[in-house]
Amino acid sequence: MVKEKYEPFINLARKVHCPKLIEQLFEMWEWDPNYVYRAIGKLVTSNNKVMLYFDFSNPEARPKPKAK
Repeated sequence: MVKEKYEPFINLARKVHCPKLIEQLFEMWEWDPNYVYRAIGKLVTSNNKVMLYFDFSNPEARPKPKAK
């Protein structure tokens, strides 16, 4: 995981709105809740099914912005 080598996230980044899933991922992967994580995603189609594939083998991480 890359914590210090980050540039401002590209505007294509999207926020995931699945609180329970995110909570489980943070717990399973022992992520720091004080950070925001980003992984490259790809749209994959197979047998008339559409899926989003995210590669979390080396996610980018940056400190979570302070609430205003």
